[in-house]
Amino acid sequence: MEIFQQTSIDWAPVCPWYIILAWLALCLLAAGLSWRRFRQNMSLPRRLLLLHLRLLALALATLLLLQPVINRSEPEPGAFRIAILADLSRSLQVSDAATAPNRLTQLHTLLQSDTIPQLARQGELEIWGFSDQLQRLPGIPRLLTPLPGNTDLGEALRRAAEGQPGAAPLGAVLLFSDGRDTAGNSATAVAKQFKQQQVPISCVGVGQLSPGLDTKVRFAVATLPPVPRDHEFTLPAIIESSCPGTEALTIELLENGHVIQSRDCAVEPGASTVEFSLRSPIAGFRTYAVRLQAPAADNRLDNNLDFVNLRILEPDRFSLLYLGGALDWEWRFLRIHAERNEQLNLAAIIQTGSSSFFRSGLSEKQLEGLSAFPEQALFYAPFDGVLLDSRAAARLSPAGRQALLAFCEHKGGGLLLLGSPAQFPLEFRPLLPFSQAEPALASSSMRLQASSELIFSRDQSRILSPAQGLPLPPGSELQVCRRNKRGARTALSLGDSQDSLLSAQTYGAGRCAFLGLSETWKWKFLDHAGEAVHQTFWDCLLIWLAEQHQPQLQPGNDGAKVAVDDPTPISLEILGSDFRPAADAVASAVITAPDGSLSELRLEPAWDQPGQYSTQYLPAAAGEYRVHYQVKLPEQSFTSESMFLARQSGPEMADTDFNEELLRDIARISQGQYYTPRQFSQGIGRLPLSPRLPQRSSRQPLASSWLLFAAITAAFLAEWAARRHLGLK
Repeated sequence: MEIFQQTSIDWAPVCPWYIILAWLALCLLAAGLSWRRFRQNMSLPRRLLLLHLRLLALALATLLLLQPVINRSEPEPGAFRIAILADLSRSLQVSDAATAPNRLTQLHTLLQSDTIPQLARQGELEIWGFSDQLQRLPGIPRLLTPLPGNTDLGEALRRAAEGQPGAAPLGAVLLFSDGRDTAGNSATAVAKQFKQQQVPISCVGVGQLSPGLDTKVRFAVATLPPVPRDHEFTLPAIIESSCPGTEALTIELLENGHVIQSRDCAVEPGASTVEFSLRSPIAGFRTYAVRLQAPAADNRLDNNLDFVNLRILEPDRFSLLYLGGALDWEWRFLRIHAERNEQLNLAAIIQTGSSSFFRSGLSEKQLEGLSAFPEQALFYAPFDGVLLDSRAAARLSPAGRQALLAFCEHKGGGLLLLGSPAQFPLEFRPLLPFSQAEPALASSSMRLQASSELIFSRDQSRILSPAQGLPLPPGSELQVCRRNKRGARTALSLGDSQDSLLSAQTYGAGRCAFLGLSETWKWKFLDHAGEAVHQTFWDCLLIWLAEQHQPQLQPGNDGAKVAVDDPTPISLEILGSDFRPAADAVASAVITAPDGSLSELRLEPAWDQPGQYSTQYLPAAAGEYRVHYQVKLPEQSFTSESMFLARQSGPEMADTDFNEELLRDIARISQGQYYTPRQFSQGIGRLPLSPRLPQRSSRQPLASSWLLFAAITAAFLAEWAARRHLGLK
């Protein structure tokens, strides 16, 4: 079979047409007269035999007079190229029937057929895979891998027409696709351009038209709010069916690939909802899957599984550090309070003498080389907030002061200043939220008003807001803030005045506050409600102080939902040992896919954003992806983890029905040919080719063939023999 060979017949008569027609008419007249002459003397079968033999001889003689010439033409081998475009978009992963292989497998079978080598013997093959980008393939790959993005048939055709520099002229395009075109460019408009250039596009449909019966399942909500640990929550799933009758189906809820709940449902046509109730004893991101055991008539198996992730919240725990200048009663009762509160972990460094310190709640690693107050910003990395006594602040070294400022300004830690404002070094003056403060003694008539908008918003029982105000322990030493700085706010005021005993402000990425009440422990003994007042006051203040911290490693995609086969950024914000964006970090990420395979990627620093490191990753399957970050800094190494969820989503998977009509339109407009997979596999006969290509031609006159003369002689001899056999001359 010559796929590109074209054959035609021309005529070169030996005499004018009218003479040939006149001769043919006379011969037919003679044949008619002979028929009438022997009508009475010969049977009908014998007369028909003679007539047919005579007409055959006359036809062959007329053919000799007409002098037919067979013309054959075909393009010069290797003088043109054939672009084979293979659709490798995600819609090729769909199966058109429950028992049929997916379209990608069908495409691979078509590319392995004998037709491709036949094309290669005639022209230069260019094999391309495409989705929204065109990718040159070195040959027929052993394994076809879907490409990310949407399907852009028009752009793929346009790029194929351009070719590479120095390439041979394009003779034909062979497009393998399911007809899904989701990028928005008009493929038929590009086909019209191919027609103007006289380059035909022949299409092979990959897929088949189906009756459209489909059952699918999805979670009703794509994003769920966080749920506290050990609290019950509900996961609603929606089942949609286009089957005409009721289907008895099983819906399963999975976690980590294991079925944890299942429901047997009678699914009616349309949409129905199934709810799963459960609770998780483990905090962190949990990924759940809902799976539908589809009926045999289901034509789409890719939408029978959906995923959702949910953050299970551990009760917040905050690490705080107390820096004091003496072991006073305020510290002792504050320590007792922290021990009773599971959310608080309070460590302390308190100077008890000229060179002696009391230390509590610190690990052995933190105690290594620590002879006085900390001087390195890195020491404060594990803490969310610091309580700084003015006596300790005055004894900090210059390096220690800068470390605390970096902790608040860059790490986002909270800093609570206690004691006498006059004792704070100049470096800490910007942290003080007031511009004027005076010492005073509390009296029994003084009342405090707690703000329900700042710091004490957690006091839902209004323990700190009695009708007559919160009493002060008489004789307590106070530091009354007469005037706040611009941007500072009052959280605890004296009566209805503007005077404040607790003011707060932001400082860089963190927050700071000044407490002018140094003997809050006396509340515990003031009256019957004193215990609750002391507990609520410090619970609200310490949690507010510590809740706005930012870790040194901040993953940018934690809990994100992305589309399968779409490039996903894996990003990380890194703070150095000084809590400033780190420009000298070495970062990598190990990604665990749903099937357990590992991928290690190096994160590259962003040139325009210090501290930002990122790379791209392509999730190949739906499910949960765990990311383990490893970071090395000159002073330290540490790790972090995050996760993201890949789902079958986007325009590419919204409608995956086989679109044969579009492929036929492309072929018809460009004057190509449409083939079904079966037709292509069995042999396509002739592939339409551009008429602009250089051709080589050959002519063969049939009159010069001895076979024609042999046929004419045989016809006349057969007639003569028949006549003799019948007794005629």
